[in-house]
Amino acid sequence: MLNYAARRIPQVIPTLLLASIVTFVLLQLVPGDITDVLAVEGAVSDEAKEQIRADYGFDQPAPVQYLRWMGNLLTGDLGHSYWTNQPIEDLFRHAFPKTVMLTAASMAVAVAIGIPLGLLAGAFKGSVFDYLATALATLMTSVPTFAIGILALLLFAVQLQWLPATGSLVLPALVLGVDISGSIVRTLRSDVRAELQSDYIRTAHAKGVAPRHVLSRHLLRNSMTATVTVLGLVLGNLLGGTVIVETVFNWPGIGSLTINAIRNRDYPVVQAMVMVMTLAFVLANLAVDLIYGLLDPRVRT
Repeated sequence: MLNYAARRIPQVIPTLLLASIVTFVLLQLVPGDITDVLAVEGAVSDEAKEQIRADYGFDQPAPVQYLRWMGNLLTGDLGHSYWTNQPIEDLFRHAFPKTVMLTAASMAVAVAIGIPLGLLAGAFKGSVFDYLATALATLMTSVPTFAIGILALLLFAVQLQWLPATGSLVLPALVLGVDISGSIVRTLRSDVRAELQSDYIRTAHAKGVAPRHVLSRHLLRNSMTATVTVLGLVLGNLLGGTVIVETVFNWPGIGSLTINAIRNRDYPVVQAMVMVMTLAFVLANLAVDLIYGLLDPRVRT
């Protein structure tokens, strides 16, 4: 297992390096900068704009700007916001726990809904429960997240007035959890059906093992490999910033911070948050690979 981990961990570095280059190049291609936003608001003159560009190094060649940014990033310096002049580390420290809270709550909802439905739908093939679970999973994965969020706002915040429209963790966590659970149901259902045809399941039934024990002790663990992959990919996306849901519900996480930075052309914040999202996604995938290796020893060879 250690050898497998040692082979996988170094593969993170090229991915992060490529992500930093792509992010920097794309932002360089975007017309305008923070001085254009300030000029629209009448805050600076043309002469002041040129001075600001010189102060921030916008007048330097793009490779020099990239190397300076990467050098600071490697030393742990995320830079300062052009818009608020705050250290980006402080902005991140405020936003990241909010996204972690939303991620943990969403994953809890998704697992609580997805695993029981997927397990039972796969175990009772062709039953009414199987058809209902499949229909619900298809609906969950087909409806866009922003549409679910808007409908949840209209129902629970406007019509029923059970929950506040913004500032509450419950609604965004339910919306994301329901959206994620559809993929879990479909993946686990397919894996359970495949595992039911395995020899060890037939042997367990032949020995008289109770069906509930077959499901919990034998079937579930061996059916979870693909589901773990799905959960890892989802976790990386959520930790990277649930942009749409955070925007809809005005949740002050990484997604909202990134959207506000894009609006203000606050490129250092955008670059830093994209790298944070990339790192979260890559680490989640790495964790999935390692867990996958623990669940299935054949992967480590």
